[in-house]
Parts: sequence; C-alpha cells; structure tokens
Amino acid sequence: MLYNRLQPVRFPAAEVIERCAARNIPMYRTDANGAVHAVSDGLKWTFTTESDRNINAQKDREGSLLTPNAR
Repeated sequence: MLYNRLQPVRFPAAEVIERCAARNIPMYRTDANGAVHAVSDGLKWTFTTESDRNINAQKDREGSLLTPNAR
C-alpha cells in the first residue's frame, strides 16, 4: 500500500483490500508494519516486517533473561 501521511495515495483501492481479506491474503503495509523485507529462494517468497523483527528481538531478549546459557 502506498501511503504518504500528508497526501494519502489510497492504493490499492478499498475493494482490492476487501477481496484480499476475504481470501486471507496477507497485506504488508509500511504504515502499519514498518519496513517490509522480501526474500526469495527462487521457488518461494518469505516476508518479514519491522514489527516481526521487533517482536522476535523482544522474545530473544526475554529468553536470554530466562536462560542465560541457552546460546
């Protein structure tokens, strides 16, 4: 989704977002998820977002507090 907080582009259209949601197609939005990182191995794509990385980093920090010798 393209978005500028001063002048929203409104892309994709609301109808497209609704069709994706009805089909459980994930939407990655930089305004909601932060940076989006896409990697392909030539056969499939893997997407991670800044919010995913923040959650995983927090889990790592919490895990290291609980099990300091686990690494």
